[in-house]
Amino acid sequence: MKAYGALAAFLFATVGVLCSYGCGGCSSAIVVAIPDDVAADGDLGSARREPQLEAWGGTEIVDAFETVPAEAAEESEEDLCLPVTCDELGVGCGDVPDGCGNRVSCGNCGTDMVCKEGKCFEKDCTIELLDSFGGEAWDVAVAGDIAYVGLGLGGTYAFDVSNALEPKLVGRLRLPGETLGVTLAQGYVLASAFEQGLQVVDASDPLNMKVAGQLPLPGLVRSVKIVGSTGYVAAGKEGMYVLDLTSLTAPTVVGHWSYPGPSGYSTSYSSREVDVFGNIALVAHYFGGLLAVDVSNPANPVTSQIINHPGYVMAVRIASTHAYVSVSDTGSGDPDAIDGVGVYDLSSPGNIVQDGWLAVPGTPDGLTVDGQRLLIAAREAGLLIAEIGDTGALDLVAELPLSGEARKVAVSGDVALVTTSGVGLELVDLSDPSAPAPLGKYHAPGNVWNVEKASNVLYATDGWGGLLMLDVSDPSKMIPVGRSGSDAFARALDVEGTLAVVGEWTLPTGHLLTVDVSEPEAPKLVGTLPVEGQCRGVDVADDVAYLAQDAYLRGVDISNPALPETLWTDEFGVSANDVQVVGKHAFVAAGYDGLAVCDVHKKHAKPELAAMLDLDCNAAALHVVDGLAYVACGNAGIRIVDVSEPADPVPLGKLALVGSAEDVFYYGFLFVAANTSGVIVVDVADPSSPDVTGIFDTPGKAKAIFVSGTEAYVACYEGGIAVISVTECW
Repeated sequence: MKAYGALAAFLFATVGVLCSYGCGGCSSAIVVAIPDDVAADGDLGSARREPQLEAWGGTEIVDAFETVPAEAAEESEEDLCLPVTCDELGVGCGDVPDGCGNRVSCGNCGTDMVCKEGKCFEKDCTIELLDSFGGEAWDVAVAGDIAYVGLGLGGTYAFDVSNALEPKLVGRLRLPGETLGVTLAQGYVLASAFEQGLQVVDASDPLNMKVAGQLPLPGLVRSVKIVGSTGYVAAGKEGMYVLDLTSLTAPTVVGHWSYPGPSGYSTSYSSREVDVFGNIALVAHYFGGLLAVDVSNPANPVTSQIINHPGYVMAVRIASTHAYVSVSDTGSGDPDAIDGVGVYDLSSPGNIVQDGWLAVPGTPDGLTVDGQRLLIAAREAGLLIAEIGDTGALDLVAELPLSGEARKVAVSGDVALVTTSGVGLELVDLSDPSAPAPLGKYHAPGNVWNVEKASNVLYATDGWGGLLMLDVSDPSKMIPVGRSGSDAFARALDVEGTLAVVGEWTLPTGHLLTVDVSEPEAPKLVGTLPVEGQCRGVDVADDVAYLAQDAYLRGVDISNPALPETLWTDEFGVSANDVQVVGKHAFVAAGYDGLAVCDVHKKHAKPELAAMLDLDCNAAALHVVDGLAYVACGNAGIRIVDVSEPADPVPLGKLALVGSAEDVFYYGFLFVAANTSGVIVVDVADPSSPDVTGIFDTPGKAKAIFVSGTEAYVACYEGGIAVISVTECW
């Protein structure tokens, strides 16, 4: 312990009181009291009457020379510490911890160099996509034991469904655009790739699918109907294209039909699906109703009938002499609109008339006819089954809620395969049509919020899909190995050793989860703690999980992972969006309040606010490295702050970006997850003058980023997970 100086220093020493919201609010002062008989010259004398530490407002007295609790001893640890040097650390640049709670400057690199892990490298940044995994499940088609799923930005995925209790991913192929529809033909998958037209996939070997052809088309391609060697493409605002599919790998356009739509027509209100009855193509036109198109001359299709219908027309399927049309009233604003399925008599193709109506729960979307039953993917209501009567009338006989919102459905024998948002692929037993039962499901990451890599395993929070583990020993081929489910929306994530801490983003009550990931292929949920509010960020330090929860900062003791326990909660002004603990301080991205710095050296006590810096932005996330805080500020770009003196943060630089800065990670360069603008790489060699040096357009919205070695791992929300190579950045 450090020797005591003049008595005057001890007569009344008070740690200052800092009153503000957050980090403990108005802190209690600490008083050092000196016994009455201490010698006037400051010598403690032979009586060895020691100074005593008492808490103002409390009753506990601590003898300064006796053994004290760890919390009190922490204050004197630095007095016994010998700082290490840059040479001892083997570091040639940057500011690094000296092992005693301070930082040591190890020099700078030249103007054309960048510091990474204590070494200087030449600046250059070329980015390329190595792999992506996941996406939102939109459509499904099945052939034998293989189901093909259009996984949005993820492309086309192939699943072995021979064991309906455990569907297995066997192949995947990333495609241009967003795969919204899949149609099978002679060993090929015709993938409707939205703005990227039609992609023809050779699926003769589902394990090794490959692109065999493509057809660029104006519009937004959503689905394809094949009749013989002719294809009918629903192309959004461009209406419908008629294709010659004599050569599946080289399709050609032979005809085109368009519909101007009603007044106020938007590109969102467009052709979604087509089915064909003789020489009549029926087009489900989102806002335009059900349209009958004469295709007797494929080169010149013409509108033969417009059948207006209240609400939004979602899909159409034909069985015998009847057409079934799903209609949604969600958001239509039409007082006459009702969620349901319309029945239309096609016995007189020149005069199609409505012949019935089935009101249904939920929002009806995809339809599939299977013999004498109609299967309806009804979004929030799950899977519905209706019997088709002899006259074509429908009778609803069963409803089955699913884990996600049902979009499309296909049938193979007595098994229904349903694509669901937030999950992926769900299988249902139809052996008793009046009592369908859930079988297996496959979670395809489609709500990825956060990623973190440890060793060769990548961890990702996948919304309703929970915590996902992937083997990334080969970054160009991610392999899912395990998953820990969640009853709520998993968002925040930190991995420490063999423990993953997950924060759920749910109102009014979320949860903090502790997951044993010592065996990534078999993760085990070991502890759960209900916490009020949304969990936005979490960082673990010294067996304490610091949880950023909207207006709160919460400390949770996880020394026993099976029994996480709240130590303290601290109201935190407008919002606490992200938190990182460095040494004895917690740095908080505090929304419009800016950057907060909290003293957390007493981990079991409510932290004290050391500083609050207005950043003139909405601080969403941060990364503190080498005495600098890099802050993601949404639409305001990034901020760089000198926090080498945590109690006195100093703004250094800022940079406006195209897109919204959602997350940042410093690794030689600053990598910014910029939402719809993908990943932006910023040269921060001069923190006062940051500059963009690279941009990469990720599949989906870049929400979070983690850089390790020469790869960056990106949480792309609906686009799943992307791995990009940043080898050329150094």
